[in-house]
Amino acid sequence: MTISKKQREKMINEKVEDFKQTGALLAELQAGIEPPKDNATPQSTGKKSEQDKISFHLNINKKLHKELKKIALTEDSSATALLLEGISLVLSKRGKSINDYL
Repeated sequence: MTISKKQREKMINEKVEDFKQTGALLAELQAGIEPPKDNATPQSTGKKSEQDKISFHLNINKKLHKELKKIALTEDSSATALLLEGISLVLSKRGKSINDYL
């Protein structure tokens, strides 16, 4: 079976579009945005959406990172939960609540 040049270009263009869509989905997932579900209508839950969140990166030394992971494991928690606990302490010291921002 021989494919004409036009058919080959069409197939390539379709693959490129597939890759673009996959890349966009991947970027959304990495940003914490869930892809739309079929026939889903957005409903307000009163909570902030995933689009209201940003990714926050913190550079810490390896020993501290290892210690946070050990504490998280011991407490059946996560390093992220421990960092949020620290943020909560900073806010409460200043008369604010982390719940106002969640």
